[in-house]
Amino acid sequence: MEKKKVKIRDKKALALNIFSGCFGFVILLMIVSFIFRIVSPQKLQSEPTNKIDFIVVTPPLQINIMNACGTDGIAKKLKGFLNSNKYNVAGVGNLLSIAEKSYIKCNFIDSKTLDLATELGINESMIKTSQNNSVNQAVSVVIGSDYLMLKPFRGNK
Repeated sequence: MEKKKVKIRDKKALALNIFSGCFGFVILLMIVSFIFRIVSPQKLQSEPTNKIDFIVVTPPLQINIMNACGTDGIAKKLKGFLNSNKYNVAGVGNLLSIAEKSYIKCNFIDSKTLDLATELGINESMIKTSQNNSVNQAVSVVIGSDYLMLKPFRGNK
């Protein structure tokens, strides 16, 4: 038996027919999908609102501790206390003059500063602000001669 040779023209026609059939099937699926969407529209999962919530991320509080009580090592003890309570102490230093009362000096009063004052036992009236237009909050805790009244030092002598 002699093998039949398939002509090149027949191969091209076969390939064109297969391509046309696949293309027609895809078009048919698109039409059916379009009709299905018109006939049974799906509800939105959430209602659109005009309310836009913004989340403002504030940088962590940078705290400097200044010893103005005249007793050595008090600023380092306070630094340990604040670090153990998840505060970020940037620096520790001494002031040349003695302060009678402990206070907090900051650029502006916010919830983080008030939380710090509560943590230390410093009255809100002892939070002093400076006229600085900085966006970042810089906080200095000045330890005065009344440091034994602060929560970290109560009962210590």
